[in-house]
Amino acid sequence: EPHKHREVDILTWVLNGTLAHEDSTGFGGDVTPGTLQHLNAGPGVTHSERNASTTEPLVFVQMMVRANLASEPSYGQVEIPVVPGLHPGPEIDADASVFVARVDGQPLAVPAAASHLIHVTAGTLTVNGTALSAGDQWQGAAATPLELTALAPAEAIVWLLR
Repeated sequence: EPHKHREVDILTWVLNGTLAHEDSTGFGGDVTPGTLQHLNAGPGVTHSERNASTTEPLVFVQMMVRANLASEPSYGQVEIPVVPGLHPGPEIDADASVFVARVDGQPLAVPAAASHLIHVTAGTLTVNGTALSAGDQWQGAAATPLELTALAPAEAIVWLLR
């Protein structure tokens, strides 16, 4: 159902299915796996999200971070490559950066940050030796880069918080 947010950046990552998004400013569209959606609510926006299908299930992860400025609402989508790597998401209006990590066989370095939040969305990976499965999160600070490894394809949303 339509609901309101203000002064937050909202990131949506679809795992299965198609999410239909509409908001009060006219922004909107369908979000499918491989697309990272971003909505900056600015001073206030009403939006709705629903399953675009009446037959297929929808599974998605949605995360929010408080925005620095009450800029005008904005909406966008970033297509994330399927290849291994640390792929940047959209620029957000917060003291944070967001990435999608795709890990498969080779170690992947995540830059140092004041704090990290890593949410595993598919597969099993390790963060500096700590094993995590889909749905698990790792949170902490690291003055040095983190290392993500996986024996089989894995994926995570990675937040670098300043």
